[in-house]
Amino acid sequence: MKMSEKLKAKSCLVIDCSKPLKRGDRYCSMHRARLTRTGRLDKKSAPEVLAARSTFTENGCIEYNGFRNALGYGRLRFAGEKHLAHRLAFAALVAPIPEGLFVCHYCDNPACINPSHLFLGTHQDNIDDMKNKGRGIKGTMVHTSKLTPEQVLLIRVDPRHYPLIAREYGVTGTSVRSIKERRSWQWL
Repeated sequence: MKMSEKLKAKSCLVIDCSKPLKRGDRYCSMHRARLTRTGRLDKKSAPEVLAARSTFTENGCIEYNGFRNALGYGRLRFAGEKHLAHRLAFAALVAPIPEGLFVCHYCDNPACINPSHLFLGTHQDNIDDMKNKGRGIKGTMVHTSKLTPEQVLLIRVDPRHYPLIAREYGVTGTSVRSIKERRSWQWL
């Protein structure tokens, strides 16, 4: 559609906008408001939105300062959809994120959106990374834990049958076997 046809049609001059013009204006009310507010007709790109809400830290992280969820990950609305800030940063600045993959942090800072601190991985990669860095919840930090580290060490050296040990400590024989075979509480 040519410019003269657009003017005759009485619709907004912005490409792909078919909203009616405000009286005596060349733009619809939405584009006029955006032009007045920001000085531009187009929307901000993802990197611009993220940069406006981020700060650099001493350790090289770029921390997202907008809303953060309970786990510390940045959340924002962009292009009409909700996004985690680190995933939006990766998709906008590095590469599209294939379905089923996670965007993981080398730096272990959930608010970080620095592309050089982010990598793609599977759910198992993310769990392995967490375990290798010692960040998992373990031992008495697990809310269902029935044993203390001292009790675990005593179970390991106890020569009695598993069911007898289990009854004494209020756990199952399977738990006792896992402790003795170092499949659970292996860091002790």
